[in-house]
Amino acid sequence: MILLASKSPQRTQLLKQAGLRHITITTIDDDMENSSQPAQILAVERARAKARGADWQAQEHYFAQSHAAVVAADTIVHLAGRVFGSPQNADEAERMLADLSGTRHSILTAHCCWLPAINGEPEKEAVAVSVAQVTMLPMSMEDIQAYVASGESIGRAGGYAVQLQGDRFVADIQGDRDTVIGLHVASVQRIYREVTGHTPEESAS
Repeated sequence: MILLASKSPQRTQLLKQAGLRHITITTIDDDMENSSQPAQILAVERARAKARGADWQAQEHYFAQSHAAVVAADTIVHLAGRVFGSPQNADEAERMLADLSGTRHSILTAHCCWLPAINGEPEKEAVAVSVAQVTMLPMSMEDIQAYVASGESIGRAGGYAVQLQGDRFVADIQGDRDTVIGLHVASVQRIYREVTGHTPEESAS
Protein backbone atom coordinates (compact mmCIF):
# COMPACT_ATOMS: atom_id res chain seq x y z
CA MET A 1 0.00 0.00 0.00
CA ILE A 2 1.36 3.41 -1.00
CA LEU A 3 0.69 6.11 1.58
CA LEU A 4 0.96 9.21 -0.59
CA ALA A 5 2.11 12.15 1.51
CA SER A 6 0.78 14.94 -0.68
CA LYS A 7 -2.07 17.38 -1.00
CA SER A 8 -1.64 17.47 -4.78
CA PRO A 9 -4.64 16.12 -6.71
CA GLN A 10 -2.37 15.71 -9.75
CA ARG A 11 -0.12 13.24 -7.94
CA THR A 12 -3.13 11.29 -6.74
CA GLN A 13 -4.51 11.22 -10.27
CA LEU A 14 -1.23 9.89 -11.69
CA LEU A 15 -1.30 6.96 -9.27
CA LYS A 16 -4.95 6.32 -10.15
CA GLN A 17 -4.16 6.33 -13.87
CA ALA A 18 -1.35 3.85 -13.23
CA GLY A 19 -3.82 1.60 -11.40
CA LEU A 20 -1.83 1.62 -8.14
CA ARG A 21 -3.58 1.19 -4.82
CA HIS A 22 -2.91 4.07 -2.46
CA ILE A 23 -4.34 6.41 0.11
CA THR A 24 -3.49 10.06 0.66
CA ILE A 25 -2.15 11.26 4.01
CA THR A 26 -1.33 14.72 5.29
CA THR A 27 2.20 16.04 5.55
CA ILE A 28 4.14 19.24 6.21
CA ASP A 29 3.54 22.46 4.31
CA ASP A 30 4.65 22.55 0.68
CA ASP A 31 6.07 26.09 0.79
CA MET A 32 9.65 26.51 -0.42
CA GLU A 33 12.14 28.32 1.76
CA ASN A 34 15.02 30.29 0.28
CA SER A 35 18.01 28.02 -0.18
CA SER A 36 21.41 28.11 -1.83
CA GLN A 37 21.50 24.33 -2.27
CA PRO A 38 21.82 22.85 -5.76
CA ALA A 39 18.43 22.15 -7.32
CA GLN A 40 18.61 18.35 -7.15
CA ILE A 41 19.77 18.29 -3.52
CA LEU A 42 17.03 20.76 -2.56
CA ALA A 43 14.31 18.71 -4.26
CA VAL A 44 15.49 15.49 -2.60
CA GLU A 45 15.68 17.06 0.84
CA ARG A 46 12.19 18.51 0.47
CA ALA A 47 10.80 15.14 -0.63
CA ARG A 48 12.50 13.47 2.35
CA ALA A 49 11.09 16.09 4.71
CA LYS A 50 7.59 15.53 3.37
CA ALA A 51 7.87 11.76 3.75
CA ARG A 52 9.16 12.00 7.30
CA GLY A 53 6.70 14.74 8.21
CA ALA A 54 3.69 12.73 7.10
CA ASP A 55 0.92 11.72 9.48
CA TRP A 56 1.50 8.00 8.95
CA GLN A 57 0.56 7.15 12.53
CA ALA A 58 -3.11 7.65 11.70
CA GLN A 59 -2.77 4.78 9.19
CA GLU A 60 -0.46 2.59 11.25
CA HIS A 61 -2.67 -0.47 10.78
CA TYR A 62 -1.63 -0.66 7.12
CA PHE A 63 1.99 -1.39 8.01
CA ALA A 64 1.12 -4.72 9.56
CA GLN A 65 -0.84 -6.08 6.62
CA SER A 66 -0.16 -4.37 3.33
CA HIS A 67 3.59 -3.75 2.92
CA ALA A 68 2.83 -0.08 3.41
CA ALA A 69 5.37 2.69 2.89
CA VAL A 70 5.16 6.47 2.76
CA VAL A 71 5.81 8.10 -0.62
CA ALA A 72 6.39 11.83 -1.07
CA ALA A 73 7.50 13.98 -3.98
CA ASP A 74 8.72 17.49 -4.62
CA THR A 75 8.87 19.32 -7.94
CA ILE A 76 10.96 22.37 -8.71
CA VAL A 77 11.89 24.33 -11.83
CA HIS A 78 15.53 25.14 -12.51
CA LEU A 79 16.82 27.80 -14.91
CA ALA A 80 20.30 29.30 -15.13
CA GLY A 81 21.15 28.59 -11.52
CA ARG A 82 17.79 29.76 -10.21
CA VAL A 83 15.25 27.56 -8.48
CA PHE A 84 11.53 28.22 -8.89
CA GLY A 85 9.07 26.66 -6.46
CA SER A 86 5.33 27.21 -6.28
CA PRO A 87 4.11 30.83 -6.26
CA GLN A 88 2.04 31.80 -3.25
CA ASN A 89 0.27 34.78 -4.84
CA ALA A 90 -0.53 36.34 -8.22
CA ASP A 91 2.37 38.80 -8.23
CA GLU A 92 4.87 36.05 -7.58
CA ALA A 93 3.29 33.89 -10.28
CA GLU A 94 3.49 36.69 -12.84
CA ARG A 95 7.18 37.26 -12.08
CA MET A 96 7.96 33.55 -12.41
CA LEU A 97 6.17 33.18 -15.72
CA ALA A 98 7.80 36.32 -17.12
CA ASP A 99 11.22 34.87 -16.24
CA LEU A 100 10.37 31.46 -17.74
CA SER A 101 8.73 32.83 -20.90
CA GLY A 102 10.59 31.76 -24.05
CA THR A 103 13.12 29.64 -22.15
CA ARG A 104 14.21 26.03 -22.05
CA HIS A 105 14.29 25.02 -18.40
CA SER A 106 14.57 21.89 -16.28
CA ILE A 107 11.88 20.28 -14.19
CA LEU A 108 13.12 18.08 -11.36
CA THR A 109 10.77 15.83 -9.41
CA ALA A 110 12.36 14.12 -6.44
CA HIS A 111 10.69 11.14 -4.78
CA CYS A 112 11.21 9.58 -1.39
CA CYS A 113 9.86 6.24 -0.19
CA TRP A 114 10.19 5.86 3.56
CA LEU A 115 9.32 3.08 5.95
CA PRO A 116 9.41 4.22 9.59
CA ALA A 117 10.93 2.08 12.31
CA ILE A 118 7.91 0.01 13.24
CA ASN A 119 7.04 -3.55 14.27
CA GLY A 120 10.59 -4.07 15.49
CA GLU A 121 12.11 -3.34 12.08
CA PRO A 122 14.59 -0.53 11.31
CA GLU A 123 13.52 2.37 9.12
CA LYS A 124 14.27 2.22 5.42
CA GLU A 125 14.46 4.91 2.76
CA ALA A 126 15.05 5.23 -0.96
CA VAL A 127 15.07 8.31 -3.17
CA ALA A 128 14.92 8.93 -6.92
CA VAL A 129 15.01 12.02 -9.11
CA SER A 130 13.39 12.36 -12.51
CA VAL A 131 14.34 15.23 -14.82
CA ALA A 132 12.62 16.69 -17.87
CA GLN A 133 13.33 19.67 -20.09
CA VAL A 134 10.54 22.08 -21.03
CA THR A 135 10.70 24.62 -23.84
CA MET A 136 8.21 27.40 -23.21
CA LEU A 137 6.82 29.66 -25.89
CA PRO A 138 7.22 33.42 -25.48
CA MET A 139 4.34 34.84 -23.44
CA SER A 140 3.10 38.42 -23.54
CA MET A 141 2.32 40.13 -20.26
CA GLU A 142 -1.35 40.01 -21.26
CA ASP A 143 -1.06 36.22 -21.69
CA ILE A 144 0.63 35.90 -18.33
CA GLN A 145 -1.89 38.05 -16.48
CA ALA A 146 -4.86 36.25 -18.02
CA TYR A 147 -3.38 32.86 -17.14
CA VAL A 148 -2.59 33.86 -13.57
CA ALA A 149 -6.10 35.29 -13.22
CA SER A 150 -7.47 31.82 -13.95
CA GLY A 151 -6.05 30.70 -10.60
CA GLU A 152 -4.12 27.83 -12.12
CA SER A 153 -0.68 29.17 -11.20
CA ILE A 154 -0.96 29.02 -7.44
CA GLY A 155 0.65 25.95 -5.93
CA ARG A 156 2.26 24.86 -9.24
CA ALA A 157 6.03 24.64 -9.59
CA GLY A 158 7.08 27.44 -11.90
CA GLY A 159 3.55 28.84 -11.89
CA TYR A 160 2.10 26.66 -14.66
CA ALA A 161 0.42 23.28 -15.14
CA VAL A 162 0.99 21.33 -18.37
CA GLN A 163 -1.95 19.03 -17.60
CA LEU A 164 -4.31 22.01 -17.67
CA GLN A 165 -4.40 25.33 -19.55
CA GLY A 166 -0.66 25.86 -19.18
CA ASP A 167 -0.04 23.28 -21.90
CA ARG A 168 -0.74 25.87 -24.57
CA PHE A 169 2.42 27.77 -23.59
CA VAL A 170 4.67 24.69 -23.88
CA ALA A 171 6.43 24.09 -27.19
CA ASP A 172 8.22 20.86 -26.28
CA ILE A 173 8.90 18.44 -23.44
CA GLN A 174 12.00 16.25 -23.42
CA GLY A 175 11.48 13.52 -20.85
CA ASP A 176 8.43 12.07 -19.18
CA ARG A 177 5.40 14.30 -18.92
CA ASP A 178 4.64 12.79 -15.50
CA THR A 179 7.85 14.38 -14.22
CA VAL A 180 6.57 17.80 -15.21
CA ILE A 181 3.15 17.14 -13.65
CA GLY A 182 4.82 16.15 -10.40
CA LEU A 183 5.13 12.38 -9.92
CA HIS A 184 7.15 9.96 -12.03
CA VAL A 185 5.26 6.70 -11.56
CA ALA A 186 8.11 4.44 -12.69
CA SER A 187 10.40 6.02 -10.10
CA VAL A 188 7.77 5.50 -7.41
CA GLN A 189 7.42 1.84 -8.32
CA ARG A 190 11.18 1.31 -8.24
CA ILE A 191 11.86 2.90 -4.86
CA TYR A 192 8.77 1.24 -3.35
CA ARG A 193 10.16 -2.15 -4.37
CA GLU A 194 13.56 -1.17 -2.99
CA VAL A 195 12.12 -0.27 0.42
CA THR A 196 9.40 -2.91 0.85
CA GLY A 197 10.65 -5.77 -1.30
CA HIS A 198 7.27 -5.87 -3.01
CA THR A 199 5.65 -4.52 -6.16
CA PRO A 200 3.02 -1.84 -5.47
CA GLU A 201 -0.46 -3.29 -5.26
CA GLU A 202 -2.87 -2.65 -8.09
CA SER A 203 -6.23 -1.04 -7.43
CA ALA A 204 -9.26 -3.28 -7.44
CA SER A 205 -10.94 -3.16 -10.84
